[in-house]
Amino acid sequence: MAKKKEIKSHVKLSREVPSSIEAEQALLSSILINNELFKDIINHIHSPDFFYLEKHKVVYQCMIDLHNEGKQLNPINVLEELKKNDLESKLNEEEIYEFMESQFLGSTWDTYAKIIKEKFLFRKVIQECSEIIEESLHEKKLTAVIDHLFRNFNLISQAISSTKEEYNLQNKLIDFKNDIVSKIESGSFKPNIVHTGFQKLDKKVGGGLYPGSYNILGARASVGKTSFALNLMRNMAMEGKNILFFSLEQPVEQIIARFLSMTMEVSFTSAMSGDLAPLEDMYGDQVGEVINHAIETIGNYADRINIIDNSKLDINDMKNITRRYVKEKGVEVVFIDYLQFIKSAVRDTKLRETTDISRSLKELASEEKVSLFVLSQLSRSIEQYDRKDKSPKLSDLRDSGALEQDADVVMFLYPAEDQTAGKPGEPAPTDYLSNPEARINVSIAKNRNGATGVVPFIFFKSRFTFEETESNW
Repeated sequence: MAKKKEIKSHVKLSREVPSSIEAEQALLSSILINNELFKDIINHIHSPDFFYLEKHKVVYQCMIDLHNEGKQLNPINVLEELKKNDLESKLNEEEIYEFMESQFLGSTWDTYAKIIKEKFLFRKVIQECSEIIEESLHEKKLTAVIDHLFRNFNLISQAISSTKEEYNLQNKLIDFKNDIVSKIESGSFKPNIVHTGFQKLDKKVGGGLYPGSYNILGARASVGKTSFALNLMRNMAMEGKNILFFSLEQPVEQIIARFLSMTMEVSFTSAMSGDLAPLEDMYGDQVGEVINHAIETIGNYADRINIIDNSKLDINDMKNITRRYVKEKGVEVVFIDYLQFIKSAVRDTKLRETTDISRSLKELASEEKVSLFVLSQLSRSIEQYDRKDKSPKLSDLRDSGALEQDADVVMFLYPAEDQTAGKPGEPAPTDYLSNPEARINVSIAKNRNGATGVVPFIFFKSRFTFEETESNW
C-alpha cells in the first residue's frame, strides 16, 4: 500500500495540465462563422481528442459528422446532431451560440490550431511520462519500459509535423510534376528503394524493397535461406546501403566464413576447423595471399554490415537495438535470421506469441522507415507424401496467419523439383542436400507493390552463392 501512495505522489502534477480554452473556443467559432475553413482545419486537428474540454470535443465531433454528411456547420445543425446522438446534456443551446461571439480578432484559424495541437501534445507527453514512471517504480521489465518510451515518443515526434493528407488531384499532379517528373527529365531522380542486386527479382517485386516494408523469406531447413539473405546483404552493402543483421542461429565467425566462401568461390567453412586441403588444392601455396585479397574485397563493404549474434534477445531488445543503429549508423535495411528464434515480450501460446512478434516487426519497419527482411521456417505439411504440389503456399508459414496478413512481400525458396521425398517402396531420388549445385525457385507469393511469380536461381552450395538463370525449370 505504501508503494502505491509513493507512486501517486511521484506523478502528481503541481499545476493544471496544458490547455487553452480560449483557443479552442476561437477555433470552433471560426468554423461556425466560415464553414470553408473546416476542410483545412481538419488536416491539422484530426480528432476531437485534440481538445481539452469535453464539451469542445463533443462539438468538434458533431462538426466532423455534419461535414461527412455534406451539411452546413451552423448552430442549428450542431444542436440537431447533439439531439440525434443524445448528447444535449453535454452543452446547451446558449453555449453553442456563445461560440459565435468568442472569436478573437487579430488572429487566424491556423494560430488557434497550432496552440491547440501544441497543448494536446504536451498533455500526451505528460501522460506517457506518468505511465513510464509508474512502470519504472513497479520495476517492470526494463526492455519493455524502454520500448514503451521509444515507441510512444516516436509517435508524438511524428505527430508534431503530421497533417491529415487530403488532396485535390489536380494540385497533386502539379506537385508530382515539379518534384518527380522534372528530376527524371534532368536525370537527377533517385528513387528511395533498396535493390536486391538480382535484376529479375527486383523487377518482379516492383523495383526493389521499399522503406517501411515488412518482407518475409520462408523455406524449409537446409534449402539455403541464410545464404540467400547473405547474398542480398552483400549486394545491398556494395550499393551503399547500411545494414543490421540479427543472426540468432549462427555466430559471427560462421557468417564471416560464408562471406569468404562467396568471395573466393570455394568453401572456406572447412578451413575454420583447420582443414586447408580444399583451398590448397585450388590455390596451392598462394592460399594466404588469396585469403588476404578476399578479406580486402569484403572490407570494401564490411563497414556497412552490422551483425548482432545474440540468440537471447527478445522482440523489445531487437526493436531498441534497431532504433539505436538507425539513429547512429543510418541503417536502412534490417535482416533477422530467423523469426522462430525471436523471443516474444508476452508469455502465451505459440500462436499468440508469433502474432505479437509479427505485429511488432511490422510496426518497427513502419516507425523507423527501414526495409525489414525476416527469415522464417515453413511448416512440415509441405513434406507430406500425399501432397502433390510441393511448392510452398502462404498457409505454410509456420505458427501464425498473422505473418501472411502483416507482410508486404512474402518469398519462398524451394528446390525446383522434388529431390527429397520418395514414396514408400520406391527408389530414393537424388538427394538434394548432396548436390553441389541446386536449382532453386524463388517464389513471390505475396506482393503489395508488384507481381507474384517465380524467379529461377542456381545455388552453388560450397560457396553459398545464388545466381539468377535464364532457365525455367
